[in-house]
Amino acid sequence: MHADDIEQAKRLAEMPDEQLGSSEEDVKLNFVVPLLELLGHSRLRFEHKHKDILLRDGLPPGTTVVVETKRLGEPLDRHLGQLSRYSSEERSVLSLLTNGDELRVYAPMWPQAPSFAHTHLCTVRRAELAQPPRLFELVGLLGAEALANGRSAQRVEREKHRREKLWKEADSIRRAAQQRRKRLEAELRDVDERLAALEGDRKRLHDDLATVASDERGALAKLHACYGIAPIAPPPSATGRAASRPQRASLPAHEPQFDHEPAEWPELELRDEATEMQRLILATMVRAGRRSMGTQEIVRAAGLKARRLGGSITGFTGLTNRGLRDTLLEVTRPPYRDQKRLGVIVTIAEKYWPIIQRLYADAKEEGSDA
Repeated sequence: MHADDIEQAKRLAEMPDEQLGSSEEDVKLNFVVPLLELLGHSRLRFEHKHKDILLRDGLPPGTTVVVETKRLGEPLDRHLGQLSRYSSEERSVLSLLTNGDELRVYAPMWPQAPSFAHTHLCTVRRAELAQPPRLFELVGLLGAEALANGRSAQRVEREKHRREKLWKEADSIRRAAQQRRKRLEAELRDVDERLAALEGDRKRLHDDLATVASDERGALAKLHACYGIAPIAPPPSATGRAASRPQRASLPAHEPQFDHEPAEWPELELRDEATEMQRLILATMVRAGRRSMGTQEIVRAAGLKARRLGGSITGFTGLTNRGLRDTLLEVTRPPYRDQKRLGVIVTIAEKYWPIIQRLYADAKEEGSDA
């Protein structure tokens, strides 16, 4: 294709709609004929058995191209049936359908295609004729030279092979999905049947429970009437016990409850009778000036090993848990992201913090020797 041909294609691409015309005949004469001549077809057959244009002269025997034109802007999908019928009558190797703005190329002689619409090879817009790659694609399919030397047929066969491979893969995917769908639907029906049976059992059990409760009330009423005393109230059921049990809002859920008030901590137990490790923990917190510290912070500040702290802290909290002393130390866990850095949080009760500060006031001066 020469530079003059590319320039002619550009003129066709940029042709205004007013110059092109709106009727089917205008599209054929002002656009399709110049385009076919650009593609190398010098002899065109017009209105052959109602077909707009046939390309046959100068092509190998049995090579026919059907060209159907429609008015400018006409939806082309409406005319696929007509193009399919004309292509079958002429046994065309290729068919071109255009409305002056859109050009579609089909390969009608394709038995493996699910429908005529599936024989669509490419679509080129009129404005794209100014782009050499799109123009050369059209030349490679419909050009007189490409049709004569067989290159067009080779391109069509390659595209057919690629499409058929994709269709086979798509069919395989659909068959596998259909098999899975059937299996899952069968399982779903089985589950629905079992749920229906369970729902029936559930309703029956509820009815039986209601009958038991009714029988119980009737029997107790008779017993009451016979002896003239009220029956002993039954203990709460397992399901209702948690809801009916009174809770002490002031205590956490894990803290035991006692019928007596725990005794206060005497200063003797907080200083003189405390173990050396217990005194070191309290002194470290006083020296740091913090009522609440993580065990890892205490370990670093006092130069201890973490495993030695647990038993010393339990020495204080154990008396509280047994109800012998009120709360001196509160032990809580920080958020998960802080546990490695802090350990567990040890907090001296606000009530005892001034006493601990007074008892261990010398820890601030003694430093790490406290």
